[in-house]
Amino acid sequence: MENVFEHDAIPTWSGFIYQGRIAAYLAIKKIIELRDDNKVSEVDKYAIEMEKCEDIAIVYQCEKEKREYISIHQVKNEKENALGAYKKPLIQLMLEKGYYTKDNGDAPDAYLHIANRVRIQNKDFETEYLENIKNWKQKILNYYNAVDEACKNFTYNPHFYEELLKAIDTEPIGIDRSEYKKRYNAVITYCKKVMENNDSKDILKLKEELENLKDYLLNKFAVLNISNEVTIYEYDTGLKYFDATKIFDEIVGLVEKYKGTVEGWSKEQYKYLADKILNYIDKTILERHKKLQENNGVVKEISLSTIKDIMDSVIENNEKELPVYFKE
Repeated sequence: MENVFEHDAIPTWSGFIYQGRIAAYLAIKKIIELRDDNKVSEVDKYAIEMEKCEDIAIVYQCEKEKREYISIHQVKNEKENALGAYKKPLIQLMLEKGYYTKDNGDAPDAYLHIANRVRIQNKDFETEYLENIKNWKQKILNYYNAVDEACKNFTYNPHFYEELLKAIDTEPIGIDRSEYKKRYNAVITYCKKVMENNDSKDILKLKEELENLKDYLLNKFAVLNISNEVTIYEYDTGLKYFDATKIFDEIVGLVEKYKGTVEGWSKEQYKYLADKILNYIDKTILERHKKLQENNGVVKEISLSTIKDIMDSVIENNEKELPVYFKE
């Protein structure tokens, strides 16, 4: 089953920095989890996948080259604090989780990471969030049902065309996929043409394009499997947001938790190690972007064993003097 959620955009510089920090946080947190569960020997089977199907994903290499998505993550370093501003990435996660359910019956956890607090008017956050998610899901299902009904009960009369246009004129998905937009726009175009001219060729073309749109919604977006089990990521502090500065502090805390108390180390040494991990991840992402532009083979993932090796490495005395982010 073709995955239409493959990443097709390069983030802004601020988004790139933030994304790298979220990736580092998730990687270290997973390594600690494996260690605490006495599964650290499996660390080489886990990887952070970058900008493939999602901004970030944690994947597990099963036997016989089968890969399992453990979690998928959208990352948005935006100044917006209204929930509606994050509708598009949340809907993508809802559809993508449904896609994995349809494809192999096993859906990953799905999270949105944001840099600023979402502010809610009049209701508590959870109530408002769940209401919006359910509402978005229902609008997408209603939209699909309208297309499905039109395909099943296609009728050659003006009232049918008017009702069809009314039902689908507001497109509720909003994901920018060229093939999908092409099919949707074709239906809208031919529906309006038929309403104006009632030309038999346009009517047949409308019927054909309706079937094409239904096929895409059903088999590419897997809309009937859409899930509302997506959440805004909650950090160990209980917060559902962290900017790039605060997430760095959390990464340092995770490094310190992993390493434990090291004799002779100050806070700066843990910061240095955290920054060393970030430098590695940033260089990997930059290499990926360069190869994408060159249409060359791209680096898609970072093994958690590589991150673990960095944390396990010995810091030389001359490195202990100053964190790398202060060096030229």
